[in-house]
Amino acid sequence: MTAQPPSDGHSPQVPGSTPAHPQQPYPQQAYPQQQAYPQQQAYPQQQAYPQQQAYPQQQAYPQQQAYPQQQAYPQQQAYPQQQAYPQGLPGVQPGNGLVRVHIQGNAFTSSMIVPSLLLDDRPVGSKYGDNAYQLPPGRHRVELYAQWMRRYGQALLDVDIHPGSVVDVYYAAPLHQFTTGSIGLAPQKRKGAAMMVAVVAIIFLVFFLIGLAIVNLA
Repeated sequence: MTAQPPSDGHSPQVPGSTPAHPQQPYPQQAYPQQQAYPQQQAYPQQQAYPQQQAYPQQQAYPQQQAYPQQQAYPQQQAYPQQQAYPQGLPGVQPGNGLVRVHIQGNAFTSSMIVPSLLLDDRPVGSKYGDNAYQLPPGRHRVELYAQWMRRYGQALLDVDIHPGSVVDVYYAAPLHQFTTGSIGLAPQKRKGAAMMVAVVAIIFLVFFLIGLAIVNLA
C-alpha cells in the first residue's frame, strides 16, 4: 500500500537534504491606477465681440452758402444832355443852342442810302457822321429812319435845348428791314444781329442740301 504524503501542505523532507523552504510568493506589485487627467479645461465660450459700433449718420453738410446776389452795378452814367458854352457857340446866333446828330456807320457797313433826319417833323439834310443844327431854346423832336424799298428803322427822341448848349444824339440803323432803329444820348448798338445770323444759316443750309441732292443724282 503506498504511503500518502503528509497533508500539511509541505513537501516531504528527504534525509540528508536541505530542508526546502516554502517558496515565498512575490507580492504582486500594485501599479497605481493611471493618473486621471483632469477633464480638458473647458475654454470659455468665444468672447462675443460687441456689435459693430454704429457710426453716426453721415454728417449733414449745411446747405450751400448762398452767395449774395451779384452786386448791381450802378446804371450807366447818363451823359449830360446839354453842354453849355458860356462864351456862345461859334456860328450860332446868341440865345440858340446846338443839336448834333451822329448817324453811325457808313455806306459800306450800313446802307448806301443815308438815313433821313427830321427836326420837329421837318426834313433836313443828313449824312453819315455828325449833323449839327442850331435850334432855339425849348423841347425839340429828333427823328430818323432808313429807306430801301420801304421805310424801316424808325426812331425818335425829344431833347431840351438851352441857350448856348449842345446836345449830342446818336442813331444806328438796324441790320434788316423788320425792326426799329436805335437812338439815344450815347453810341448805340445796331439791332437785328440774331435774325441776320439765322438768315445766313438758313441760306447756307439750303445751298448745302441742293449740292448734296445734285451729288446723289450724279
